[in-house]
Amino acid sequence: MTIERAHRTSPDQIWENELEFTAWLDENIDVLNEELGTSFTVLEREKHTPTGFSIDLVVEDEDERTEGVIECQLGESDHDHLGKLLTYLTAFDSDIAVWIVRTPRYEHKRAVEWLNESSEKEFYIVTIEGIEVSGSTAPLFTQVVGPSPVAREIGEEKRELSERDMMQERFWEQLLEKSNKEFPLFRSISPKHQAWNGKGAGIGGVAYNYYIANNWARVELYIDTASKERNEEIYESLLENRSEIEAEFGGELTWERLDGKRACRIKKRVSDKGLTDEEQWDVTQERMIDAMIRLYNSIKPYVEQI
Repeated sequence: MTIERAHRTSPDQIWENELEFTAWLDENIDVLNEELGTSFTVLEREKHTPTGFSIDLVVEDEDERTEGVIECQLGESDHDHLGKLLTYLTAFDSDIAVWIVRTPRYEHKRAVEWLNESSEKEFYIVTIEGIEVSGSTAPLFTQVVGPSPVAREIGEEKRELSERDMMQERFWEQLLEKSNKEFPLFRSISPKHQAWNGKGAGIGGVAYNYYIANNWARVELYIDTASKERNEEIYESLLENRSEIEAEFGGELTWERLDGKRACRIKKRVSDKGLTDEEQWDVTQERMIDAMIRLYNSIKPYVEQI
């Protein structure tokens, strides 16, 4: 048995231009279906928008009962064709967009991956090339980017993260507005998309922090200079005055040397309600502010002596 060797060829050696390729694809959409696992049938070729632009192919997925658009490009992917694809997708209110190219650029692959993560629509990048065997040439489609459950999960995680960011910023806006009326320490601080908001204590790497988690809240003095040895020196200096500090604070504090880590911490958990308990924000914020004022007043004299 003789096994022939296959040779890859450029699509422009099979079709003279994109119009010729589009006409061929119109008649052979099943070849694309085999690669994508779709059930496309062609509804229209060169369909025009109200202002005169035209998409190469409008298709329907018979299994999913959804419509899609296909943009063909026999060269390297470019911004122009990506823009066209998105324009036609919205102009025809389609659910699927397929971009067929000879060579996809990295930036365009990442853009389409992002679209799959960020949208309910389905986006594909498919390469087209020729395979030559014994003098005969056949087209070969290869899916490079496409929708997937993983992409959907990534998109959902990003949207959840974005929602969390907005909640954090809103929480800090409210807390800082209240805090600034009570005492001046945080007046130069802006809301952030993170779990903590802090202000330096006058020693590099040492800060008073508000901290909000999903289900609890605390205040703390966080000690994290560039040196573990220096952190422990500061911590031990404060620990020597624990009785006086806690007496001034009005209750016990949690003292954490954090062995195995560089930082040290003195903290007070003030609530078992957190970021996700929005209806309790007012109470939680008031407790955090009250505890921060007492923590600051009790520790500040000893920090100034270090």
